[in-house]
Amino acid sequence: MNTPQYRVLHAQNLDKIYGEKTPNPVQAVVDVSLEIKAGELVIISGPNGSGKTSLLSLLGCMTKPSSGSLRILQQEVTRLSQDKLSEFRLKNVGFIFQTFRLLEFLTVVENVEIIFNLAGRSGAGVRRRAQLLLEELNIDRRAHFFPKALSGGEKQRVAIARALANDPPLLLADEPTGSLDYHSGQAVIELLATVAKERKKAVAIVSHDRRIEHYADRILHMEDGHLSLRPPHA
Repeated sequence: MNTPQYRVLHAQNLDKIYGEKTPNPVQAVVDVSLEIKAGELVIISGPNGSGKTSLLSLLGCMTKPSSGSLRILQQEVTRLSQDKLSEFRLKNVGFIFQTFRLLEFLTVVENVEIIFNLAGRSGAGVRRRAQLLLEELNIDRRAHFFPKALSGGEKQRVAIARALANDPPLLLADEPTGSLDYHSGQAVIELLATVAKERKKAVAIVSHDRRIEHYADRILHMEDGHLSLRPPHA
């Protein structure tokens, strides 16, 4: 296994409280500190309602913490304005979801191209870059199909290609194997592990699927908003 390189993400004492000004606030994330390095794949496990998705939203700059620090590539993102945060997220964070979230009215290659378009890039070069990504992920034969014609595993490969479009240093996946059968799920997690090692991406995966855990460099456990290193064989 390759040794992880530079630190991509460094979270320190993150808290997230929903409804802070209501009579019944909910603290979803409690004093979480975490770092992820380039080339490292980290799995975050835990029961439903433990705060995993809330933490992933914080790490991916989708929501801001109630308190604490989050640095991605040494940028303190909690201090960015909403516009600057959206721009930073588009360039530096790739998301992969259990439900794929492909746009059904676009072809496979167009689903990848749209990320370039959002970043202000278009033209023949973008189409070629999208095609190359699909080739690398072995889904290029479906480039001109619409998502409804794809299997679940194929959809997730397209979603990974889309997440990689802007070559972000950080990839976040929320239950990426949750909608897939065993063999498709194994193929997807192997692909994400390869992306981490060969492309030197920092990859964090929220998952209940214990069959994929041997691919992880670290397995963390979340319970009642608290994050900890899971003991071996737990």
